[in-house]
Amino acid sequence: MSANRNAVLHGARLAVVILFFAVQASAQIARVFLSGTGDDANDCSNAATPCRSLQGAITQCPANGEINVLTSGGFGTANITKSLTINAPTGIVAFNARTITVNIADTDTVVIRGLSMNGAVFGDAYGINFLVGGQLIVENSKIDGFSYAGIRDAPMPSQSKAKRLMVNNCELRNGGRSGILADAAVNSMVVTDSRFINNAYAGVEVFSTTYSVIKNSVLAGSQFGVIANGITYSVVPFVMIDRCVIAHNTGTVDAAGIRAQNPYVGFGTVRVRVTNSSIYGNNLGVSTSAAYASIESYGNNRLSNNTTDGTFTSTIPQD
Repeated sequence: MSANRNAVLHGARLAVVILFFAVQASAQIARVFLSGTGDDANDCSNAATPCRSLQGAITQCPANGEINVLTSGGFGTANITKSLTINAPTGIVAFNARTITVNIADTDTVVIRGLSMNGAVFGDAYGINFLVGGQLIVENSKIDGFSYAGIRDAPMPSQSKAKRLMVNNCELRNGGRSGILADAAVNSMVVTDSRFINNAYAGVEVFSTTYSVIKNSVLAGSQFGVIANGITYSVVPFVMIDRCVIAHNTGTVDAAGIRAQNPYVGFGTVRVRVTNSSIYGNNLGVSTSAAYASIESYGNNRLSNNTTDGTFTSTIPQD
């Protein structure tokens, strides 16, 4: 009798433990769902009850969770203030015509994957405006026609920890100023396998971003393919360009494939280094200001068929 009683008590305790963990699991949803036919009044926790707007899904999504886009649709503006991933898979058009603002903590990471953005609809200044935070990763996205920049990495000189921007397999085109405007005082940026086409001023415009890499990318049809600027913060940019095609950047007398300039004395030299890249069909191939700026070659680039090729500041040995 005692053995039976103990077995019953053990079974009851086990049932309570299982129920406890089941409740905990349901309270900590790892992902939410977004659909063009959804409703923000839903809890968005499964494919049958998705959210309708991107902001609604962000509100429902837990920190470090994932928003899965189920169907094509237009999903609206959003303000992201926590770590999360937005994932629109191949074959789904996750359309957005308004600015997405990223304003997160130094330790947070936001991943935006698979969006199709067109700023010409409402005339917003930025596609993605990265104000403050740890890391923003943008992948497999098209950002077109915003009146200032497709992606802006905003200046935050008071931030204690370096911001990190990573852009992979994206197309940024027809920006009123630049495809990417990297204007952060403490930052690193890595751009890979991307296309910057027909932006009015520059494909990639770097101010005092501490260290930037642009690799396996095309920068064409702007005034400048890449321009690195010194400004009044106490750091100057260093840009590494690797295996890129920089072509047909024309339209003004000073238009150039690569431009490095720094009008400020006492903050160091703006440096651009170039390897394994083709620079052709531009008004000026490479161009620097008279002082405190350099464009260095590893000796393996193709600088040809520009109206004026220009010359690299120096050739440095390959490691």
